[in-house]
Amino acid sequence: MFWIAYIIFTLTACHLIAMNWKDNYFYIMAILLFLMLTPTQIESGSTGLAPSVFTFLFNVILEKDFSMRALRPLVISLPLSVLFLFTFSILKNKFFQR
Repeated sequence: MFWIAYIIFTLTACHLIAMNWKDNYFYIMAILLFLMLTPTQIESGSTGLAPSVFTFLFNVILEKDFSMRALRPLVISLPLSVLFLFTFSILKNKFFQR
């Protein structure tokens, strides 16, 4: 239930943020979604998942733990998302020229 509510809130928030840049709406929306929805393990041995950005901020601010373990999934997902957007942009310009 938590993830469904979080995904709905994230979609709404990313949409509202990306609306400010109408020319690049799709790219900003996609990057924000990848950034906000990438999950990570809460603790090393647990199976619980939480958003990696907020887990990292929680660890740094409240627990004073400067481990980059929470950001590892972002190291994989953000370059893949940029590659996806770059490929999409090339294909869009190639097949749907004005």
